[in-house]
This record gives sequence, structure tokens and C-alpha cells, in this order.
Amino acid sequence: MDYPDYSEILWYHPHGENYDAHIEISQEHLFTGITDKGDTVIRVCKLDQAETLTTRFTERAEVRISQATNLNSALSQLALDVVGMICGRQDALDALKNSFHIDNDSAELMLTEQIAYHATDNIEHLLKSRQLTANFLERNALDGNAVAAIIERETNQ
Repeated sequence: MDYPDYSEILWYHPHGENYDAHIEISQEHLFTGITDKGDTVIRVCKLDQAETLTTRFTERAEVRISQATNLNSALSQLALDVVGMICGRQDALDALKNSFHIDNDSAELMLTEQIAYHATDNIEHLLKSRQLTANFLERNALDGNAVAAIIERETNQ
């Protein structure tokens, strides 16, 4: 049996073709078809429907939070996902706030520093994020010994 060539199929082939040649994703997570194949994928997968994307990004952020062993690992993974456009910034913030009961300002500061670290590899951003996390835990914990143990565990990882 003869199979059609990639160019004859109105769907891009992930093993034989480059996704970026068919679909462009903006910083706002808007999908634009560059080719007919890209347009078809966007339409069929409903990548042009905001509520479909919102649901997917929210679920991705919630899964990352559920896989995290602590606040620092959650921040790191969510920041990587935001940089890699796996989930949106607001989805990451909402997941942090809901799962760790973090106020919006603290979540924003910690996530911003983690994103900056993963985007630039500047260790100063990582250190700032860790310090913000330690400050948050210290401000919001009832037991100072528990906070000290968490901070010790976090700095030794």
C-alpha cells in the first residue's frame, strides 16, 4: 500500500514536520495558522476557542501543583511551564494561590522571579525567589520551628 506524502495530508506530521512551520503561538497564547495544515489543526483542536485553551492551561497548572513536593518545586515547574508556553501566567498564579493559600502579591513576586531565572539563567533571580518564599513561609506559619525546618529542607535541595 502506498501512503501519501506529508505534503498531501492536511494535517502536520509531528515526526516529519516542524510545528513552528505551520502554527505560530503569540505571547498571549493566541494560535495562528501559517499554512493550511496549521489552520486545520487549530480548527479541529479548538485552539481558536478561548474557553478550550483556558481549561487546558488551568488543568496543566493544577497538575504541576499536584506533582510538586514543596512550594519551591511548584514555583520552579510553573515558571518553566510559563516560559515554555505550556500554561499561562495567570493560570500559574491561580494554581499557586489556590493550592498554597498565597496572597496575590506574594505569588506574583515569587513567580516573577522564578520566570526571570528560567528565562535568563541569572542565579540572582533564583535567590530572590527563594528569599521571597522563605519570607512568605515565615510570615504565614504558626510554628516557628516548622518554618525553620522547611527553610532548612528547601535550602539543602
